[in-house]
Amino acid sequence: MAQLESKGWQGNESRQYGSATQTNLAWSLGAGVAYDVTDRLALDLGYRYVDMGDTESGWNNFLNARGLQDEKMKAKLVSSEVVLGMRWAF
Repeated sequence: MAQLESKGWQGNESRQYGSATQTNLAWSLGAGVAYDVTDRLALDLGYRYVDMGDTESGWNNFLNARGLQDEKMKAKLVSSEVVLGMRWAF
């Protein structure tokens, strides 16, 4: 589960969007390999994809060009990571 809080501003900090919190189902998928260089040293290479879902802020707290409060920020939160590691056995 991912609890996301969305808030921010547009152009300058006086143009704030309202804060909004939502809970999404988050998921992750990963894979990796390890190569033993010696009996005590191993090198790792891994990949991980994380998806925390879509989120949006509250309505704009400022008047836009049309004089309305009808805007929200929207985002899709994902991460894609490649990791290189080294392990030493004592």
